[in-house]
Amino acid sequence: MALTKEDGSIVSGADTYANVDDLRAYATKRGATVPADDDDCEVLLISAMDWLAAQSERWKGTKVQWDQPLDWPRYCVVIGGYELPSDEIPADIVKAQCQLAIDSQTIDLQPSVDVASQQGPVVEKTVDVLSVKYADPAVNRSSSWFAKASGFLSKYFAAGANQVKLVRG
Repeated sequence: MALTKEDGSIVSGADTYANVDDLRAYATKRGATVPADDDDCEVLLISAMDWLAAQSERWKGTKVQWDQPLDWPRYCVVIGGYELPSDEIPADIVKAQCQLAIDSQTIDLQPSVDVASQQGPVVEKTVDVLSVKYADPAVNRSSSWFAKASGFLSKYFAAGANQVKLVRG
């Protein structure tokens, strides 16, 4: 398998922002381990790319071309009062993909969840007319949150977590 890296020039068939060399350099600087086999690293990078692609409605700005293969590069992205170049991929996006690739070695970045099975038991206590219900704290009902990757990405999202981007028409 060979990845096609987007460099900001809207590369035909691009499927990643980071390549194996980027992943290895990122991991080395942080003392993280990645597989020795390049193909295994590419699988991790694609898994991370799938997660990033799922964020497509959250990014600031707009795609440079409506039919470009990936969400970046983008127009009208302002960070800290400065508009980012529309022909580059921000280094933080590459770092986030690398971090997500590392994370994907130990956790499914986009797990399929059967919500009905995640509800867990409810404990109820009634004293006289007062009734209190407690959910099982051992059951995780939320999706995964990736702190390191989110640290790189948060400034590129149009709205914060649990917020919806509204546009007047």
